[in-house]
Amino acid sequence: MKKSRIAAFILAVLALACALGALGASADGSEYFTVVNDTVKPLEASNMPFIRDGEYYMPYTVFADSSLGVYYSYNEERYTLTLYNKNYTITFDSPAQVAYDRDQQYKIKLAANSAGTICVPMGFVCEKFGLGFETIRTHPIETMRVTSRSTTSGEDFWLANREKMVAMYLEYFAPSFAPSTSPSTVPSAQPSSSPSSQPRPSGAPSAEPSEEPRVVYITFDDGPNKNTAKIMDTLAEHDMKATFFLTGSQIENNRDTVRRMAGEGHSIGLHAWSHKTDEMYASADALIEEIEKANEALDAVVQKRSRLFRFPYGSSYSAITDGMRDAVIGAGYRYWDWTVDALDYEQPSGQALAQQVIRGLERSDSTAVILMHDTSTTADALPRILDYIERNNFIVRTITIGEMPHNFYGDVRTSPIED
Repeated sequence: MKKSRIAAFILAVLALACALGALGASADGSEYFTVVNDTVKPLEASNMPFIRDGEYYMPYTVFADSSLGVYYSYNEERYTLTLYNKNYTITFDSPAQVAYDRDQQYKIKLAANSAGTICVPMGFVCEKFGLGFETIRTHPIETMRVTSRSTTSGEDFWLANREKMVAMYLEYFAPSFAPSTSPSTVPSAQPSSSPSSQPRPSGAPSAEPSEEPRVVYITFDDGPNKNTAKIMDTLAEHDMKATFFLTGSQIENNRDTVRRMAGEGHSIGLHAWSHKTDEMYASADALIEEIEKANEALDAVVQKRSRLFRFPYGSSYSAITDGMRDAVIGAGYRYWDWTVDALDYEQPSGQALAQQVIRGLERSDSTAVILMHDTSTTADALPRILDYIERNNFIVRTITIGEMPHNFYGDVRTSPIED
């Protein structure tokens, strides 16, 4: 028994030495270890990064590692991928080969590795989320590493993990080293020859991961007005951003407020021009004319237009027809409703309003869209609401054109958007 244990130990040492030396020549250079901070990901095809045309690509699931503080949402039907944290959101539209954040559109290509897992440009994503990225010359294959907080150098990391990583390598390539009567082949991790087809990611969830914290969109309608500045003061104190759906007729008289809104990074949508039902809902053409007029007013103040819209009184209001909803989509807009209504025009006090919102958030599942208005009661209630959001670790996101809209009809249609 003792001799067998000694023999097993000698074999293990020989395997380790072989992998560190001669076996390095067996790798074809297309496989890499994937490391997040100081954790080595399993060496398997679904985790495999690659290089194409000088660009490093990493499976999007790697960025969802909890230690990076980044989360994801993948829409299997539309092939759209959203990565986000508390400060930043970006959506990749795979068929259109573009990505959107709050400020602009990027021409970005996604690709797929040999396992069919969607991969994103590693340097681009790391830059947007403030993450570190390095390649480490480990043996017998190199390592691609993403970091958010590790203080361990690449060399020290390799010295601490080399035996583990070599063992993982030997296990991954076991079929290549095993005796065989036919020539052995090394499994290739080269990307698919036709990434533009964008296959469904292997093992991609149909819903967001269960460990994902709840997401909340804080939205305000009917501004800007005298209460909007106080609302923005409170948001700034809590380091949170919101989405303001502005009534076009009020933009001109509140130019400084709108400029501050844009400058502080809040998202701006449109809420028609007049907010008068007999005028804006007279016809589909009248509605689009109101939206465009509001957009022109916004552009005149901040030199920026919006493609976000909220129907006054919501998209299910009795005066709104299917033709009006079709016209909004056809004009290049996406419309949003809400899941939590503050009922702020009915609340007797800020405390009552805050409780109304908090009860709605308690009933919410993974995503909540809060509807509030720029009223004095709302301004009084907002500190309590934001305190609750902070205590319960919600992810606060602003609405952008790249987000899948939440509305009463589940309408996520899009039309071509021109810059």
